[in-house]
Amino acid sequence: MRFAGKGVVVTLEKLEQEYRTAAAMVQAYCRLLAGWMAKSGFRDGCPISTTLLESAPQTPGIAMAGREAFANWRTVIARALLRDGFSRAEARRLSTLAVSAIEGSLILARVEKSGEPIEDVAKSLAVVLRKDVPSRKRAAG
Repeated sequence: MRFAGKGVVVTLEKLEQEYRTAAAMVQAYCRLLAGWMAKSGFRDGCPISTTLLESAPQTPGIAMAGREAFANWRTVIARALLRDGFSRAEARRLSTLAVSAIEGSLILARVEKSGEPIEDVAKSLAVVLRKDVPSRKRAAG
């Protein structure tokens, strides 16, 4: 669980460096996920979510590793959102939304045997993560 969680962090941090905005970073991550899912014939998904759904209630160590993984993913996304000019509270909330939406899209992609749910989530998150609010200072991008 920890190994898989760290792998996602490495990927997100690489994308964070490559893309100027959190929205672009999340879209790129979703494109990677959709490609990986399609390549596996939609047999693969997130091993962390699958394990947590089955084991977390009765296995505190697994639950803790899952909390750490998700927290680390949200930290990377929140950091990118802060860079874009979102407040700490907004960045925290939106990073939770992003991780939740992405994880849900992986489940739908597997069930539907289609990358469309991941693509839909990527497009929707791009809108939410770029939403301009007049009182918010935004970085160019």
